[in-house]
Amino acid sequence: MPALAVEPTLRQALLGSPRPADWAELRARAEARLARQEFPTPAAEDWKYLDLRPLASLDWVPAAPAEAEVQDFVLPEAKGSRLVFVNGRFDPHHTTVTGLSAGVRFLHLRQCSELAGALGTLADPDRADFFANLNSARFEEGALVLVPKGVRVESTLQVLFLTRAEPDAAVVTLPRLLVVLEEGAELTLVEEHAGSGRYLSAPVVEVRVHPHARLRHERIQRESAEAFHIASLAARVERDGCYECRTVSFGAALSRQSPRVLLADVDAQLQLDGLALVGGTQVADTHSCIDHAHPRGSSRQLHKCIADGRGRAVFNGRIVVRPGAQQTDARQQSRNLLLA
Repeated sequence: MPALAVEPTLRQALLGSPRPADWAELRARAEARLARQEFPTPAAEDWKYLDLRPLASLDWVPAAPAEAEVQDFVLPEAKGSRLVFVNGRFDPHHTTVTGLSAGVRFLHLRQCSELAGALGTLADPDRADFFANLNSARFEEGALVLVPKGVRVESTLQVLFLTRAEPDAAVVTLPRLLVVLEEGAELTLVEEHAGSGRYLSAPVVEVRVHPHARLRHERIQRESAEAFHIASLAARVERDGCYECRTVSFGAALSRQSPRVLLADVDAQLQLDGLALVGGTQVADTHSCIDHAHPRGSSRQLHKCIADGRGRAVFNGRIVVRPGAQQTDARQQSRNLLLA
C-alpha cells in the first residue's frame, strides 16, 4: 500500500514548510521517491523487528515555534561553540560561537547556500528509507559544520536539537546536520537530541571525512518517554581518514538508528560503537552497514544493549567487502545484558 494511504497525517503535517530555492532539487528528488515508497512494516526485512503501528495511529501536526531551557544540556567543554535548534528551528538566543577556531564554519544551513548542493549526496533519496526521504523533502532548517584544510579544532562543538510538544498534541520535527572535514582537519563533535511530550523526531546526518582528517562524533539520544526517534546517518571516509562514532540511546518509547558508512578509499578507518539502554516497554533498534570499497580499510564495531522490564533491543549489523578491497580488516561484536 502506498505510504500516502498508510500515513496521510504524517506526510501532510509538514506540507506548509518553507522551501528555500537552494534545496529545491533535493526536495524534488525526495518527494518523487517518497511518493513511491511504502510506509515501513514488519513485512520488510529491515523493519521486521519494529512495529510502527503506534506511530501510524496518531494525528500528526507540525511542530510550532517554541522556547526551551537548555541549561541541563549544556556541555562545559562546548561553552563557546554550541548550536541550538528548538522544534526544528534555529534558536539564536541559546547559540554561541565565540569559541570557534579561525576559519571554522559552524552555523545553520540558511547561512550557507553555496553548500546546498552537498545536501543529499550521501543520504541519497534513491537509497534512503521512508523517514530519511521525509526529512529531505520537508526539513526547514539544519546545522552545518565545516572544518577547513589542516585545522585542528581544540574545543568541542555541540549541536543540540530539542523538541517541545504541547499536551495532547503529536508533532513532527526533522533535524538536519551536515558535517564536512577537509583534508587533515580534526574535530570532536557532540550531537544531542532531547525533548518533552509526544513527537516524532526523524533526523538525517551526513558526514564527509576527507583524506587524513579525523572526526570524533558523539551522538546522544535522550528523547522523552512518549517520543519516536528514527535517525539516519550516512558517512563517507576518504584516504587515510578516520571516523570515530559513538551513539548512546536511552530515551524514546521507540527509537531506531541506521548508520551507513562508506570507506571510500585506501587506508580509511572507522570505529562505530553503540549503546542502547531500554526498560519498561521501550524499543531500541539499530541497523548498521559498513561498506569497504577499497583496499586496506579498517573497521571496528562494538554494540552493547542493556534491557530491563519488557524492553526490547535489536541489533542488525552488516559488513560489505567489495571485490578488490584486499587486506580489509573488519571486526564486529554485539554484547547484551538482560536484567529481567
